[in-house]
Amino acid sequence: MAGALAGRLRFASPPKSRLLIFDAMGSAVLERTALKDLPHAVLPARGEVFHLSPAVLVRMLRYAGHIDWALVARRGGRGLFGQLYLVHLLACVDVIAPEVVVTWIDNSWLFHKISRAYPQAEFYAVQNGSRSLGCVTSNLPLKIPGGYVISMPNLLCFGRYEEDLYRGHGHVIDSFHRVGPLLGGFYLSRRGPAPAPKYDLCLVSQWRADLMIGDRHPEVKGSVTTLAGHLGRYAKERGVRVCVAARTTGPAERVFYQAALGADVPLITRRDELMSLSTYQAIDESSVAVGFSSTALLEAFGWGKRALFCNFFKHSESYSPPRPGPWMVDEPRYELFRDKLDALRAMTPAEYEAAAGEFTRYAVRYDPAKPAHIYLRELIESRLSRGGLNRGFPP
Repeated sequence: MAGALAGRLRFASPPKSRLLIFDAMGSAVLERTALKDLPHAVLPARGEVFHLSPAVLVRMLRYAGHIDWALVARRGGRGLFGQLYLVHLLACVDVIAPEVVVTWIDNSWLFHKISRAYPQAEFYAVQNGSRSLGCVTSNLPLKIPGGYVISMPNLLCFGRYEEDLYRGHGHVIDSFHRVGPLLGGFYLSRRGPAPAPKYDLCLVSQWRADLMIGDRHPEVKGSVTTLAGHLGRYAKERGVRVCVAARTTGPAERVFYQAALGADVPLITRRDELMSLSTYQAIDESSVAVGFSSTALLEAFGWGKRALFCNFFKHSESYSPPRPGPWMVDEPRYELFRDKLDALRAMTPAEYEAAAGEFTRYAVRYDPAKPAHIYLRELIESRLSRGGLNRGFPP
């Protein structure tokens, strides 16, 4: 334990940078899209590194007033390390002296706190997944007796739904930028014309070994298993072509879906674990997409793809789209699943637009002229250019 901690200690300051990615998680996504070729630094925020230079230690003393001692006392001493880590990261940000800070982890309480404690920089959080009622009520990023208020200056979100969700539950985001999903928009910007369908149905997989082996996550395991079984039965009854947008690259997931859907079912595996654009392509090449608790499914729904969201057991509102409709099934009966899928497939384009068009635009906004990664890049460059240098960076 001591040796592992010692290996994470650095007796040097983090390098200065005008542009900072907060939290290494998801940093590669930002680097390959909005921040491509822009000089920047990355500040790990999960205990990977502890900077103990004199400059950082002095600033930790300066920011010690940001420790919430009352919260630590209410929690019986729990959370003290988290508060100290907050001060450490805040000191590191001060040493780095960024003008813009971006994160892919929009539900990081550390980012929230630092974005309010360091006014010298502009902070932008990019929504990385679907958000539900539980995300703003019972499943908040910091467990505080009496509730936690999510507070930050800027959130790049999927659509108006998130704005209504956060504001409706007392959270404080100064500016909502309704720009749509970063990854889904990036995929569409590179796609060109929509491809002709290769498959009738695409199952967007949520299979993961840690969720499916054992009984630690019964609602997830039950939903994934039920959906695979229903789709296998439906494919046989209707004679349709099915593909699976796989979640993993290992053999166990393939064995699972081959048992449910047949040995010849195409599994579209991720060519890139970080970007997962092959998932969007598999959805795009199918007439209807089906899934359980999938952000990619919601993103595709927003660009007009017919989708069926399956939350068979109603265990959590986190697993349902924000509004019921012909795009949702919330009971485990196969007959209901079959009828919903039949109805979706039978709709004319005009009928589908009449049923789902208004909601898709409310839930997920896309602007082909300025997808989210372009929008974010322009925000960054605009902020940095105020320093008087061309595009905000030294020549």
